[in-house]
Amino acid sequence: MARAGQVRSRGAYLADHVALGVLTSVFPRPVVAAAIDAAGAREQRSRVLTAELTAYYTLGCALWHQESHEEVWELLTEGLAWLDDAGAADDDYVPASSSIPEAKERLGSDALRLLFGHAAGPLGEAGTPGVWWRGRRKAAVDGFTLDAPDSPGNRRALGGPSSEAGPGPFPQARVVAAAECGTGSILGAQAGGYGTSEIALFRDMVAAGTLGPGMVVIMDRNFLSYEGYAAVAATGADSVWRASASFGLPVTGSLPDGSWIPELRPPRGHGGDPVRVRVAEYTIDDEHGDPSEVFCLVTNLLDPAEASVEELAGLYADRWASETVFRCIKTTQRGGAEVVLRSKKPDGVLQEIWAILAVYQGLRHLICQAAAAAGAGPWRIPFARTLRAARRPAHGQAAFSP
Repeated sequence: MARAGQVRSRGAYLADHVALGVLTSVFPRPVVAAAIDAAGAREQRSRVLTAELTAYYTLGCALWHQESHEEVWELLTEGLAWLDDAGAADDDYVPASSSIPEAKERLGSDALRLLFGHAAGPLGEAGTPGVWWRGRRKAAVDGFTLDAPDSPGNRRALGGPSSEAGPGPFPQARVVAAAECGTGSILGAQAGGYGTSEIALFRDMVAAGTLGPGMVVIMDRNFLSYEGYAAVAATGADSVWRASASFGLPVTGSLPDGSWIPELRPPRGHGGDPVRVRVAEYTIDDEHGDPSEVFCLVTNLLDPAEASVEELAGLYADRWASETVFRCIKTTQRGGAEVVLRSKKPDGVLQEIWAILAVYQGLRHLICQAAAAAGAGPWRIPFARTLRAARRPAHGQAAFSP
């Protein structure tokens, strides 16, 4: 058995042989290498823990999120054929305890962000159930937070919730993402500290080109503003927003279906022309016939013939797509609210988040491929079952090479 930090195989590059099974189809080595080069994260001298191997290891940590660093390494490299080829069937390479964190810090977060960007995007085909509404691709936008280790660096850079009693137990990172309805695929995302608002991350996501013509975007009550509405409209996408009870939209006369068309005005002191929008209100009766709270939706779809109040209500209900995505990530993949991210450094926290999103998206690729082969909708294939299959040890898997 080789000691930690030593390797017995002569000149073998481990990155040529990592058996990461289900993820290598989505993140083949040329894609990983390109992301590393684009991020400027290529190692400057010869190392066993190359940037490419470190990137796969970081994805492995996101796949086996509740395992220790050492267990992730064993799972990642289990059953590798290169050991026999190198004449070292009874020996294996075990990184020193300090080597992996140092290698991950050298790699940084940008390479993982680019890997997520490679996998992100629509997966629904023309006939995929639940993806389309009147020829438009449906996307739901929402945000969530993740607890990070309580270190001085994370506290300073990320921030976190607080109350009169003081700061919360953990710093937090914030993520805003757009999810494709019907597949759960993440179209785009932005991540930052708790101190960065959902609205700011949403605007960054829109500016990055996540939304566009041929889409209808569904957003919950936290996102509606003149600036956000104008930013989405500029992409060519249609949109449906829920307005909070405090959002002022005066009734200016009623259309035949009960909706009305007021003007959405810029904040005082800000430039911009008023924009005509359509507002629809409705309630939902419970099983006893009692009405729910009033739902108030704002949309750019001004013609009731193009989108009735009932259709708008149905579209808003489809926001569950984003809630399902976030539940898969936070509960199924990560292990629940009690599980905290690993890194005590802010860039390491972002690296973990991008790796988690990349692995999630890789699994969605596999789900959609399997669903298409079976002639079923992607939601018929449980994410948890796919995750369990991906986490199985790699016994008997063929090693991949570039």
